[in-house]
Amino acid sequence: MINFRLHVTMIKAAYKTFGLRIALGTSVKLGVDLAMHAFLAMDYVVFPGFNKVKVHKPVFILGHPRSGTTFFHRLLTQTDEFATFKFVDILLPSLTARAVIRPFFNPMRFVKWGLEDPTAVFPDGSHVTDEESVEEEELLFLWRNDTQMNIFLTPLAFSDADWSEIVFNDAQGERRRKASTRFLRQCFKRQIYATGRTRIVAKMPYSTMRIKALMDEFPDGRFIYLVRSPFRTMPSHLSLHRTFFSNRWGLDNIPEDRLMRYYQRRYRHNVDLYRYFHELWAGGQLPADRVKVILYDQFLSDLERAFDELVTFAELEVSDGLRQRIREQAERQKSYTRKHRIISLEAFGISREQVLEDLDFVFEEYGFPRDEQD
Repeated sequence: MINFRLHVTMIKAAYKTFGLRIALGTSVKLGVDLAMHAFLAMDYVVFPGFNKVKVHKPVFILGHPRSGTTFFHRLLTQTDEFATFKFVDILLPSLTARAVIRPFFNPMRFVKWGLEDPTAVFPDGSHVTDEESVEEEELLFLWRNDTQMNIFLTPLAFSDADWSEIVFNDAQGERRRKASTRFLRQCFKRQIYATGRTRIVAKMPYSTMRIKALMDEFPDGRFIYLVRSPFRTMPSHLSLHRTFFSNRWGLDNIPEDRLMRYYQRRYRHNVDLYRYFHELWAGGQLPADRVKVILYDQFLSDLERAFDELVTFAELEVSDGLRQRIREQAERQKSYTRKHRIISLEAFGISREQVLEDLDFVFEEYGFPRDEQD
């Protein structure tokens, strides 16, 4: 099912913010979505075997963006022992589409169309994305227009309409909620079938807001929630989005009031993500045998121990080769220095005092220092 209303909202936002050319470009997405859903339907005829695959104990990596989710996901998947999605697999989730389209067309050209720096989606190096990079499975929900990724990756970011319907996923109607998780299950089946790997490891930070729906759909699933100080995640996350906007559209082409409104909305929903998980966890709605909370700082202080703790919890069998990679990474990160630039919270119209007030429960729960500099 395609959310046509959201498509219309995207196109309106594109026209109002950037004009007719970008609005026409945005309208192309509807045709692409329709074509991909047709290919997905064809999979049941062309590759019927995929539908017999079982999704066994999938592992979901959740948490506020910039909490170490990418680091842990790529750390765990670097030796290709689990079923993951490369960026090209996200762009072509249909097995039939991969067989028909892939030999003749590089979909990365479509993704990078219009970028000021066509060599990278995020040119500051804060998130390396290319055709063969292992990417976050949250992006699969773009094909249903049911993820917060739809917001900042499209002109929907600058829409006058509220984004609540794709932010608060667990609050959606049952039919829509279940349709999205069933869609995800079928994508997982395709990838297990295509790769021959038996366990899924999925990075889905925004799906922290649909954790209950995922737990219902995957009753044997394991959920790892990474948490980091808001003084680290908030400016890093907003800086990442600012970099993307600059590369995709050019900051000078975005009206200042719309840009600042975006930052404020993004901040509020980031707060909502922290709060939603906290309320479920504190309320006893997330069983400890299925959900594991770990601080990002544990990766920094003792990576090998944190890694062992998480793979044991998730019941993952990992090779000696991967464990050796972990030991090497633990040694390298002792001298790691951040290469990308983080912009201060104040540049986004957000004060430290506001963060301390809005997220007091996070600082209290995990003991993050309140005087830490972002």
